[in-house]
Amino acid sequence: MSFRVIEIRGNAFERGKKYGELAKDLIKKNLAYYMNFWKNHLGIDEKSLRSASDGFSDAIKEFDDELFREIKGISEGCNEELSNIVLMNSRYELGWLGEALKSQGCLAEGCTSVGALPEVSSGRTFVAQNWDYKEHFLETTVILKIMREEEPSIITKTEAGIITQQGMNSEGIGVAMNALVSSEDSFGRSTPVMLIMRKILDSPDFSTALKCVYEAETEVSANFMIGAPGEVLNLEMTPKGVSCIHPEDGIITHSNHFLRAHLEHHLRDRFISVLPDTLFRHERARRILKGEVSFEKISKALSDHFNYPNSICRHKDDRLNELTRIVTVSSLIMDLSSRKLFFTNGNPCTESYRAESFQKSG
Repeated sequence: MSFRVIEIRGNAFERGKKYGELAKDLIKKNLAYYMNFWKNHLGIDEKSLRSASDGFSDAIKEFDDELFREIKGISEGCNEELSNIVLMNSRYELGWLGEALKSQGCLAEGCTSVGALPEVSSGRTFVAQNWDYKEHFLETTVILKIMREEEPSIITKTEAGIITQQGMNSEGIGVAMNALVSSEDSFGRSTPVMLIMRKILDSPDFSTALKCVYEAETEVSANFMIGAPGEVLNLEMTPKGVSCIHPEDGIITHSNHFLRAHLEHHLRDRFISVLPDTLFRHERARRILKGEVSFEKISKALSDHFNYPNSICRHKDDRLNELTRIVTVSSLIMDLSSRKLFFTNGNPCTESYRAESFQKSG
């Protein structure tokens, strides 16, 4: 089994509509999942959801009106209300509404990201990540190929219905994202993290990609590992500012706790108690990668089972209930130098990587 690969072209609305049409069944499954999750488990009522959607719609239009048109296209293509598609694309921020602040275990999205520079990887630049999330998304995640003539084309691993998540563009810009939670995070008017990732992948060059994070208005925290052929950086984004972390000895890693921003911006980390394994995941990945780095070595790091099942390669933990339990839904290795994205549908210890590139289909 492998994720559905969807290729779209045209203007923003046309791209979104085609995406909505080709992923209609999966989008409806994801929307039903989230509506149940938000209403029945996070205690967010219908009125609050509608109000939140209106606020996010305004924030998205302000951030990039063309991306809002693409979301409108998704809505029309899958025959779902625009407000619901906006909510899905704002699901990271929506976790802070209502009772969610008291239920951080339900919000868990644990990921381990790694990057390698050319001097340690035979001239290639890598950004890679294990995306750990709810088991539901093993069947409703897609590989979306956004093919464009005037702007960079994009390949992204994303939940069906969401405009973009982790991925890379045809200029070799790649992004991975790690969930972070600080004492300053709250629900409010924010540019959705999913839209920030898309803006990064719309960028024609590395400095423009970095600027996307620094210019975003946010009330939540997240880490973006951004790479281009020859360089990789971590940007820890918080409501109080952004902190930059550079590679050491050609390697950079991150998981789900602050490495610098908590010191520079005087805030407390509130996610370690939810995912204490974050404290060793990024360090283990760094130790495994030490020295010469290759695709195989990155795959080995992302398949590490120390502290199984809550390891870098995360497996089902039957001690946890369905709402708090997460697994490695996909492992991504992006070779930014060759412009190839490799992905698994499930744990990298058992599933083979499949490659996607920017070559035209047909």
